[in-house]
Amino acid sequence: MLERIAELERSLESERRERRRVEGLLSAERQILLALGRGDPSEEVLETLTRVIEDQLPGSQASLLLLEGDRLRRGPAPSLPGEYLELLDGLRIGPREGSCGSAAALGQSVLVEDVLEDPRWVRYLDFPRRFGFRACW
Repeated sequence: MLERIAELERSLESERRERRRVEGLLSAERQILLALGRGDPSEEVLETLTRVIEDQLPGSQASLLLLEGDRLRRGPAPSLPGEYLELLDGLRIGPREGSCGSAAALGQSVLVEDVLEDPRWVRYLDFPRRFGFRACW
């Protein structure tokens, strides 16, 4: 009987966490839609979006890069170091240009679990070593 009670308590706590997560997403959605409706500058809306992503993935750091021709341009990235963003700004796109450059070139999501081992990252190994990350998508 005690096992069953403990199991129910874990289940309820899990449901509460999921409800808080969904409520957070709905609140963020409302915030973004209101900002769009007010005509807020797109940079502010995109920064709000990156913060929402970071909130939903604890421990993550999000950035949005903008495609300009065949290059990636720096977009909102509220928790990433400026030095990192400066290095990213202007990178070419292509199938072997890290996660973001590959995604832009291929027109699809690119998830890399270990950037130190992935061939798309060979030219950019200084990034994870210098800024301390291992996964990128």
